[in-house]
Amino acid sequence: MTSDKPLLYRFEFKTLKCIRSIVKRLLRRTRTKVSKTRILDDLGKFGVRRGDTLYVFSSLSSIGDVIGGSSTVINALAEAVGTEGTLVFPCFSLVGNEMTKTLESGRVFDSKTTPCTLGSIPETFRKRPGVFRSIHPSHSVCAIGSKAELITQGHEDCNTTFGKGTPFDKMFHLNAKVLLLGVDIRVITFYHYFEDLTENFPVSVYCEKEYEAKVLVNGKVKRVKIRAHAPKVAQRRIDHRDGEVNREYLMKYLISQGVLKRGFVGEAKSWIINATDLMEALKEMLKRNVTIYSSKEEIIRLQSRSAQIELGSNAYELLGRSNELSM
Repeated sequence: MTSDKPLLYRFEFKTLKCIRSIVKRLLRRTRTKVSKTRILDDLGKFGVRRGDTLYVFSSLSSIGDVIGGSSTVINALAEAVGTEGTLVFPCFSLVGNEMTKTLESGRVFDSKTTPCTLGSIPETFRKRPGVFRSIHPSHSVCAIGSKAELITQGHEDCNTTFGKGTPFDKMFHLNAKVLLLGVDIRVITFYHYFEDLTENFPVSVYCEKEYEAKVLVNGKVKRVKIRAHAPKVAQRRIDHRDGEVNREYLMKYLISQGVLKRGFVGEAKSWIINATDLMEALKEMLKRNVTIYSSKEEIIRLQSRSAQIELGSNAYELLGRSNELSM
């Protein structure tokens, strides 16, 4: 006699998916319509200006029920920076969300056709006429505007994915603004730029093995040498589940320094920071022995020590005042 349990499980699973779909449709109907005008107004309040180099991480669903979808968001961002500015999106194309799996796949990267795996907005942007895309098997970027070609060219010839000469290096020197549109600070690629530029970085973030990847350059296959992030080390990063305490610690520090600005674009809770300010903050964190790989326990110990130092300082100050009064 066979069990009906698997059949029942499939029925329950399909029913649950159906309920979720209905709930999502109902929520979309009740959400506020978000127009291009509203997005532009919100970007202006955020300090996005004509001439900016703007590097954008995004979540379309977080912005709300956008009239015209991804294209409207892109149009608003492009208008905000103007033709004299440059709009940049990460256009990563990861297999299984891992650099190693991507490089082991044997895929030939084609900047014209390889899809972006980061969601609707950057994938729509990739297909836009006039957009330049850097050539990299896993971590390309797309850009449009006055510095687009400069930012994207030569990525395939760089010694590292994120370091000197890469699009991230060029954006840093252009003092790009990093806009987190409905996503939080866990996604910022400039963390890896900092790692690649810092001598004797305390964490070995790369695999020992060097991979050979294939990319199309001017219609011909070129083999490039790539170092991949070690998957086990990556699991400790700020962007993973256990990195919440680390994210909160860094976020509070950035806000306290006045360099991370909070606000809303449409209905999306969003953040903006200059790349140069972020690099200075990461240098300060490193002085405290904190990196994006620091564990929850390490952050808690650091916070405890800081609290003890502050308590001791306050007690010393009170003692000094007491002595003054007794004189």
